Amino acid sequence: MSTEMQKPWLLKSFKSTVSLAFFMEILLSYFLPFSDKGNQLGIGFPYSYLYIQKQGSLDFSPFFSTGLNPLRLILNLFFLYLLLKFLSWSWCFLELKR
Repeated sequence: MSTEMQKPWLLKSFKSTVSLAFFMEILLSYFLPFSDKGNQLGIGFPYSYLYIQKQGSLDFSPFFSTGLNPLRLILNLFFLYLLLKFLSWSWCFLELKR
C-alpha cells in the first residue's frame, strides 16, 4: 500500500480542507454568541466579519443595513484551516506510532 493512501483525507486535498473550514465558520457563526458594539451586531468567530445595524428606518432596506468584512472572513478561514491541518497531522502521527 502506498503512503499516499495512508494519509488522512484532510491532507490529500487543499480544496476539501478549505471547504470544511468555510462550513465550520458558518456553523460556528450560527451557534456562538454575537458581539454587540453599540448600534451594530457582529457575527463571526473568532473575529466578526458580518455586521448588522440594530436601528433602521422603515424606508431603509435591510440589505443596506448589513456589512461584510472580507479580510476578517479570510482570516477566520485561515485560522480554521490551520486548526484542521494540525488536527489531521496529529491524528496521522498518532496512527503511525501504533
